[in-house]
Amino acid sequence: MGAGAAALGVRAVGALLMSAWLMRRPVKQRVGRVMFAAVAMFGVATIVFGLSTSFGLSLAALVLLGASDIISVVIRSTLIQLETPDDMRGRVNSVNSLFIGASNQLGEFESGVTAAWFGTVLKP
Repeated sequence: MGAGAAALGVRAVGALLMSAWLMRRPVKQRVGRVMFAAVAMFGVATIVFGLSTSFGLSLAALVLLGASDIISVVIRSTLIQLETPDDMRGRVNSVNSLFIGASNQLGEFESGVTAAWFGTVLKP
């Protein structure tokens, strides 16, 4: 399609828009449900992006990826700061940072193995 890697930056647009929304309307009720819904939306948007052969649908999926990801990040970060006992906060933050930092590399490995086994999206 010729969009190039720059089109992947659209994910940041979704994150930015959702960040602005959350600044004005923070999540105050049913936080757990909101976070799990955001994680589910992230998963669905990832699948849609992976299977899409439409440029517009792919861009929409990327915007949803960014928006749902920032909801999850904000809720998790807030819970760690507010609910972790003071004497454990450093350890909890370090473990969280380790898992978040490693998740990208593990996800890239998994995606590469999956693409090698099953191939990429078939073009009609």
